[in-house]
Amino acid sequence: MAGIFGTSGRSTVAERLGSINLQTSAYGSCIPVVYGRARVAGNMIYHGNFTANPVTTRQGGKGGGPTSTEFCYTADVALGICEGPVEIGTIWRDREVWTKEVRDMYNGILNGLPVRNPLISSGSLNITLYGGRPEGDAWTVFPPGKRIGYGSTAYGAAQKMDLGSNAQVPNHAFEVVGFCAPQTAAGDVGPADVLLDMLTHPVHGMGFPAGAVANLDDYRLYCREAGLFVAGAFDSQRQGVEAVKALLDCTNSIGVWSGGKLRILPLADLPVGGWSPNSTPLYALTHDDFLSGGPGDDPVQVTRKSAADAHNSVKVKFRDRAPEVTHIHLAPPELMDITKQPIDMDVTAPTYVDSVAEANDLAMQDLYGLRPAPDFSAELMADPRAAQTLAQIRLQRSVGIRNEYKFRLGWRYTLLEPGDLVTLTEPGLGLENTPVRITAVEEDAEGDLSITAEDWPNGIATAVAYPPPDTGAEPVNVLAPPPFVDAPVIFEPPADLTSGDMQLWIGASGSGPDWGGCEIWAAAAAGGPYRLMGRIDAPARHSTLYSSAGPSLAYFRPRRPLLGGGDLAGSTTPNDMSTLSAVVSPDGSSYELFTYRLATPQADFYSLGGLQRGLFGTAVTATWPAGAAFMRLDTAVARLDFSRWQKGTIHLKFPSFNAFGLQRQSLADVQPVAFNLTGAGTTNFWQGIGDLTMTITPNLPA
Repeated sequence: MAGIFGTSGRSTVAERLGSINLQTSAYGSCIPVVYGRARVAGNMIYHGNFTANPVTTRQGGKGGGPTSTEFCYTADVALGICEGPVEIGTIWRDREVWTKEVRDMYNGILNGLPVRNPLISSGSLNITLYGGRPEGDAWTVFPPGKRIGYGSTAYGAAQKMDLGSNAQVPNHAFEVVGFCAPQTAAGDVGPADVLLDMLTHPVHGMGFPAGAVANLDDYRLYCREAGLFVAGAFDSQRQGVEAVKALLDCTNSIGVWSGGKLRILPLADLPVGGWSPNSTPLYALTHDDFLSGGPGDDPVQVTRKSAADAHNSVKVKFRDRAPEVTHIHLAPPELMDITKQPIDMDVTAPTYVDSVAEANDLAMQDLYGLRPAPDFSAELMADPRAAQTLAQIRLQRSVGIRNEYKFRLGWRYTLLEPGDLVTLTEPGLGLENTPVRITAVEEDAEGDLSITAEDWPNGIATAVAYPPPDTGAEPVNVLAPPPFVDAPVIFEPPADLTSGDMQLWIGASGSGPDWGGCEIWAAAAAGGPYRLMGRIDAPARHSTLYSSAGPSLAYFRPRRPLLGGGDLAGSTTPNDMSTLSAVVSPDGSSYELFTYRLATPQADFYSLGGLQRGLFGTAVTATWPAGAAFMRLDTAVARLDFSRWQKGTIHLKFPSFNAFGLQRQSLADVQPVAFNLTGAGTTNFWQGIGDLTMTITPNLPA
C-alpha cells in the first residue's frame, strides 16, 4: 500500500554515536624527533566536548511529511606532532593540502583584510599550531584542570573540529622543519650535526659527553662533498646505538672508539671534491708478523666470496619530497575581494611519497644473472640524489669487496683499530703488499689480537704512518713528492678514430721513479673553475724529433731516451697498427699519424723506417722540423671526451701524484697549458671523387 499512496509516514533518526573515532592516540609512544624538513603524522593527546549536532531534513511536499535526522559530530581535539621548538609548514588533512601560503591567505593576508594570528592560525582548517617552545603554550580551550603547556612539544589544537557523520578525526600530517640548521634549499641537514645532537642534546640526547666525541670536521666535509645530506624523523623507540648506526649507514661511514673518543670514519676510498681519504697503511705485515694457531694453520685465512654470489642490484628506500602542483579554489566570504570573486591559484607542495633509488651492475647481471640485495631503508633521506648516491656506493661495495681476511697479531700492534689500513704479504696465498681495511679487533687475555679485515679497493701499496717493528729493511718513502709532468703531447684525433666525437688524446710523463701519474683538469679560462676530466696512470712513450724528416720521407728520428721510458720495437707484420704513432707540431695545431716497421736504436735517437704516412686522412708534411713532438699511441695515452665543450681556447692542468698514488700536487701549484679546441676530430676527412659515374646492371633472370 505504501508503494501506491506514497512513502511511509514514519520519521527516522540515525543511531547516535557515543564516542569519537580516533586517528591515532597511543599512550606512552615516543615523541618524534625531527631533523631537517620532514613529514610527521599527528597523534591525539587530548579530546573533549564531544558533541552530536542533529541535522533534520523533511521529506515530502506541501503539508509536511516525515523527517530524517542525522548527526554531525564535533569535538575539541589536540594532536601531538613532535619535539620542539620547530616550525610547521604544509598540513595534510585527508586528501587536502594546505601550504603555509594558503593558510596565510585564509588568515586575511591578501586584499588588505584584517590579519587573524597569521603565524599560528590555519584558517578553515581550524587548527592553532604551537611550535613547542620550552616554556610551553597552553591552549585556552583546555579545561582549567588540564591546561597543560606541553613544554618542548609541538602540537596542533582545533576547537569544535568537524568530525563528519561518523565521528572520525581526519588524518592529519604536518611538515616540520626540525633540529639542526638546513644545509640545502630543500631543508636537508648535515649528518655530523645530527650525530652530535643525537648524542649530546640535553632533552632527547643519549647523555653522551660532548668531550668524548672526536672532531667531526672530516666527516662533515665528506658528507657535504658527496651530497649525503639527511632529513627525517625518529618516531619509534630504539636503542641509541641503532639510531647512530642508521645515520652512519646512510652516509657510508662507521664509528670507531679511538683514544677514549668516538671517531667517525667515512668508508670512501677515492677523493670526493675537496675531501680525500686517509689512504696511508699503518703497517706492512709479512709472514713474520702473524701468529699461528698451531702446526699446519695458515697465518692468514681468506674467505673469498664468489662473484656469482655478489649482489649486483641494490635498492634504497626513502621518502621522496618531490614537489607536486595542486590547484586551490578559495571561496570563503572573508577572502572574496571587492569584485566578490573567489580566488584560484596553483600551489606547490611536497609529496613525501615512498620511493626507491636503484643501482645495477649490468655487466655482472649479464654474467651471473640478477642477484638483488635486500632492500635498504634510508629512513633519514628525502633527497633522491643523495639516495641514488648511496645506492651506487652500496652496489660498488657489494660487487668490489668480496674478500674477508682473518689473522692474529701480537701485543705490539695494539695501536690497530677498526678502520685502519694495513698491507698483507703472504706468498702462499698470493698476497703481495695487498692493502686491506680492518673491520674488527678482538683482544684475548694474553694481549694477542684477532683481526678481521676486508679489501681496500683502490689498491694503494705499502706505507707507514708510524714505525712498524724493526725488520732491518730499508723504509720506503711513500710520501715522496711527485715531480711535475714533462711537456705533454696533445692533439685532436681524426673522426675515423673517435666515431665523430670531439676528443683530445693526451700523453704525459714525469721524470724519475717517484712519478706515478697525473690527473687532467680543464677550464674555459686560465683562472678556472677547473673540472676533472681524466687520469693518466702510466707514462706515455714520447720524445721530440732529433732532426727533420728528409726529402725521401722514409724515416723519423725521435730522440733517445724516451721521456716516458721504455723502448720502441718494430713489427714484421705488414700494415700492423700496433706501432701507430703521431708527430705533432709544438702548438698542437697540426699532426700526422703513421706506422713503422723498423726501429733501429742509435746513440741519441731511434731511426724509424718502413713508414706508412698520412694515415686516417691526416696530411703528409714534407719536412717535420727538429723539436716536433713524437708519441707512440698505445694504451698509456688518455682519450678524453670534450663533446660538450665550446670550441676555442681551453686550459689544461696536470697535477702529478707519486708512485704510491699519494701526495697529489695542488692545482694552484701547476701551470696551465693552453690548447685551441677546434672540433677537427668531428669532421669527415674522406672526400668524394668528382665526376664519378656509376652504372648498376640488374641481375636479370635467365
